[in-house]
Amino acid sequence: MFSIDPSPTFTASVAIPVPGGPAQALTLVFRHKRKSEIQRFLDGAAGREDADLIGEIVAGWKDVDAEFCADNLARLLDAYPAAALAILEAWVDALGRAREKN
Repeated sequence: MFSIDPSPTFTASVAIPVPGGPAQALTLVFRHKRKSEIQRFLDGAAGREDADLIGEIVAGWKDVDAEFCADNLARLLDAYPAAALAILEAWVDALGRAREKN
């Protein structure tokens, strides 16, 4: 049965660019946002710190050598400079694919 209220979280794989090597898959648990919330989130993204911005849409991760917390998310984003953009793009893409399927 189709539910008009989506799950508050969903899982997606993100290809994290790794300097000097191939991108590595990172499985993230993303927070769902409704269409109106997505627009407000994206409109307010400019000038925010990566860890703050990504922390708003990521609720966890799987198969990582460190527990998910704000400090470890900040470490990940600092260690892999292109990770924040890759994560944001994957989140937007996953939400778009979800809308297409429904």
